[in-house]
Amino acid sequence: MGVAWGKRSGEGFGALFTEDAKYYWTPFEDPQVGSEEITRRTAQAMASQREVRFRYEVLFEEEDRSIVRWYTEFKRPDSGAEVEIDGIGYMELAPSGKATLFREWWHGNEEST
Repeated sequence: MGVAWGKRSGEGFGALFTEDAKYYWTPFEDPQVGSEEITRRTAQAMASQREVRFRYEVLFEEEDRSIVRWYTEFKRPDSGAEVEIDGIGYMELAPSGKATLFREWWHGNEEST
């Protein structure tokens, strides 16, 4: 995920998910369903990010599920604002290694407008 995000590749990001995967950006929104929707929504979000830096650490891992803590920093091209985000992700994997479920909880320093 970090490589795809760093390259701002929605297609690369979506390719990490199964065709029927569910991706919850927050616990309060309906999930994005399927790799096509995940690709589209992620590409839209990445369009307003530049100079992306991403890192993560695995907190828990079993055969088909894991929990990671992730951090990212990027700049907004329109304002030059430097954004930092700190998050936790829970994922379940298919035998293919692609994600069938990804839930994340995150917070950033960017103010809403």
